[in-house]
Amino acid sequence: MTIASTHRAVELLRPVMSLTVEEFWAVALTSSKSLISMRCLFRGTVDLCLVHPRDLVRFACTNNASAVLVAHNHPSGQCLPSVEDIRLTHRLKQTCELIEVPMVDHLILTEDDHFSFLEARWLLDHREPE
Repeated sequence: MTIASTHRAVELLRPVMSLTVEEFWAVALTSSKSLISMRCLFRGTVDLCLVHPRDLVRFACTNNASAVLVAHNHPSGQCLPSVEDIRLTHRLKQTCELIEVPMVDHLILTEDDHFSFLEARWLLDHREPE
């Protein structure tokens, strides 16, 4: 299975994510964006999910990923990123750059909608909030 678009990633991830608590998922990809593995790395509460970059690095390296895609859900139904979501994305992107495994997108999913940091060009244009 190839994950060549945000739409395809959303189709893959939405059915496996909880509707009641926040979860943070990672998807390991080959250089041609074929799926290697995907896993829920963190499960939180209704409005919080603690994430640590080292666990994403471990997942990427264990799966010999050429790229990673990350996603988390917002059970509240609001898919716009919070300040903490933006900070996390910035930290994860920097970490992935250090290990030379690019983070191709960070998705925020709700039951009916999604937000893509890639589509919004936030992976390129936005800096970490102060």
